[in-house]
Amino acid sequence: MMKQFGAVISLICILQLSVACSEDSSSKNALVGKWKLTSWSAEVPMDLNNDGLANVNLLKETTCSNKETLSFDVHGIVSSEDTFNPMVMFSEVNGGGANAYVVQVECAEGIIGFAMDYAYDRANGTVQMGENTVATLNGGELTIIYGNAIEIYNTELTEVVATKDLTKVYTKQ
Repeated sequence: MMKQFGAVISLICILQLSVACSEDSSSKNALVGKWKLTSWSAEVPMDLNNDGLANVNLLKETTCSNKETLSFDVHGIVSSEDTFNPMVMFSEVNGGGANAYVVQVECAEGIIGFAMDYAYDRANGTVQMGENTVATLNGGELTIIYGNAIEIYNTELTEVVATKDLTKVYTKQ
């Protein structure tokens, strides 16, 4: 009788562990996998490729290599092995009005990577990545907004006169 009781207790413990594990991984299933950077925007229209069409998505206007992907695993780790990190300078156009900017881009060489913990709050559709980054998951898009991350310089490039948010959008692969 004691052996049967012990076997039942062992089976209950195993079932509880498997349910806990499946709940943990299923709550992150929407994120698990690779996400490719598909938009890098400061909401500043630009025509860097001189095709006559201004676009706010830098990725559509530059020839800089974009291989950035975020990889989310079931263990709560997000990583990137090749982060898109060009040098971008925004400055006002002298006499160009409130929303006229010159945009200069220098493609970065080399690779920047990272790995950090993440926590997915399915109820709110948010993803806490590390201590300071919060992303929003909406369908097949993951959006991260970095507040005031883009500095706008005066025409002489001597002082920052404004800032804009940087919005990065990733699409699940």
